[in-house]
Amino acid sequence: MENIKALMEAHPILKDVATEREVAWINPDRRPFAEAETGQELTMADIIDAENRLKRFAPFIMKRFPETEPRGGLIESELVEIPRMRAWLNE
Repeated sequence: MENIKALMEAHPILKDVATEREVAWINPDRRPFAEAETGQELTMADIIDAENRLKRFAPFIMKRFPETEPRGGLIESELVEIPRMRAWLNE
């Protein structure tokens, strides 16, 4: 419990998160993609690790976001046709 208190003291935004208030956090260390991608290598093991983590958290996601239940807790946007955009691109 002391670690949590220390974290909240060091990062006051966590108090809002803990009380379920809306927050917006902008990473102060963010860099442009062209700069950040250098030296980064994703492997199949990274992809499998991410997939397994999403599966592990699926029950929680379904509980907090019931609209994901039909997809088993999968957070994914459906692909939908947007004919007006196609027409605009074809102009």
